[in-house]
Amino acid sequence: MARDWTEILADLPHDRAVFVAGGCACPTGLLSALAELPDLLRGRRIVTSFLPGINRVDPAAGADGPPVEAIFPLSGLPAERQTLIPLAYSDLPHWLARECGAVLFQGAHAPGGVNLGLAADFVPGLAASGVPLVAEVNPAHPSLPGAPTLPVAAEVVIETPLVTYDPGPVG
Repeated sequence: MARDWTEILADLPHDRAVFVAGGCACPTGLLSALAELPDLLRGRRIVTSFLPGINRVDPAAGADGPPVEAIFPLSGLPAERQTLIPLAYSDLPHWLARECGAVLFQGAHAPGGVNLGLAADFVPGLAASGVPLVAEVNPAHPSLPGAPTLPVAAEVVIETPLVTYDPGPVG
């Protein structure tokens, strides 16, 4: 089932948005691939839960198409490259399930699927709604007891550093 991002993205439906998970679930190997091959998401509608100050990369860098639709303002991304989703946080799961045709996220191998480990914000709800999951399986990503483990439609195995942030000095 392990493939590469080029094959997987070519197989995704074009008529619905692609959700790129943020925080620690951000598929950083995908973002590296997009930096080298921006056409991978050309013309795609991209929705993300990137977190300000943590996820600092444009998930559609170099690709033409509509601005990235984001739940939070995207750090370092020009205003013309992003559109904020005008919904209450509690309304987002239903909207995402209706709008998105695939979920791209990072997790860890686990019996029965991919363990979300460090981040489980919108991915479990989207999986419950039937949105296909595409996992970037990272050997560095911890498989945590009690974190959701979900079956996936496809996976890419890539070892990349985990997403971190500098919280600043303790006051």
